Amino acid sequence: MKRISVLAAAACAALLASCGSTAVQESRAETSTPQTTTQQTATTTVTAVTEDETQTEPEELYDTSAISAAYLSGDTSGLDEFQMEIYERAVQVMEEVLTEDMTDYEKELAIHDYIVANITYDVDNLSVFETHGEHASDPYGALVEGRCICLGYTTTFQMFMDMLEIPCITIRGESIHEDEDNADHAWNMVELNGHSYYVDVTWDDPVPDEEGRPVKHSYFNVGEELMKAKHLWDEQLTPETDSVEESFIAHNLRTVSDESEIADLADEALEKGHGDFYFEPEDKEGWALEKAEPVDGYVSAYVINPSLQNAVDKITRKHKNAKILFHRTEFEGRIIVMGYIYSNS
Repeated sequence: MKRISVLAAAACAALLASCGSTAVQESRAETSTPQTTTQQTATTTVTAVTEDETQTEPEELYDTSAISAAYLSGDTSGLDEFQMEIYERAVQVMEEVLTEDMTDYEKELAIHDYIVANITYDVDNLSVFETHGEHASDPYGALVEGRCICLGYTTTFQMFMDMLEIPCITIRGESIHEDEDNADHAWNMVELNGHSYYVDVTWDDPVPDEEGRPVKHSYFNVGEELMKAKHLWDEQLTPETDSVEESFIAHNLRTVSDESEIADLADEALEKGHGDFYFEPEDKEGWALEKAEPVDGYVSAYVINPSLQNAVDKITRKHKNAKILFHRTEFEGRIIVMGYIYSNS
């Protein structure tokens, strides 16, 4: 397996700056004034562009290596005022969401969830004029101003991973859209326990961003096959994904025997601030689990199993204005169910 640690020192030569969409998200197509850049850092990015890349050079990627290096060394004397604002906010976030006894997976998850819950996608970029804030592509826009585009999400996530010494790279490619042109996009890849996983923080943050909406994890620590359905990049430049050990599904999948246990899973997810929960029935008779939905595709409870509607009724009686979507997905050769609960108000 190609390791992230081997690729992490690669030069970033051809960069881009845009985002795509999911079924729950609106289209995110970003443009910006391109400029030439060649960047080399100790721990951050690799270039993963497609063969048919246009000649237009995209926006420069913000380099967070000085900030993460200052955190690891304890010496901030080399940071300027702008970098110090990012540094201080990043430290404040880590003190808020991390504990010393957390595993690397738990730290990564806490950072992902903080970003999704507290940062808003800069929807001005979706307008006909395709404009966005001055710092929408960097961690200042994300952490200080609270608004960014996909480069802001990815550079912020990259910075936190570097500060936590979790191997991570930033990948730049395209998001695939069925009825429109592909859009430039960026996402991350982490290494945990010797295995590599994709993370797209931007696409886990829904648009419009409603306050209090639970975090979802559709693109948290996923494999190559799932990413290829909606993402396009040069796969020769990224590590292989050969494990599900540290995937969100592996950490949260439960076997259930009745509707009450499904309702309990929804409660448990909401208590954690999550909107998604995964399960498979102990007795599969009567369950339509022969095929998976397309990426980000959802079906009604009745399609999967008529009795599943009983669990929905139980959940919505307790959580007023809640809406629940279901998705059948393949996991280790079998079809399981994902429930996604959020407010419909």
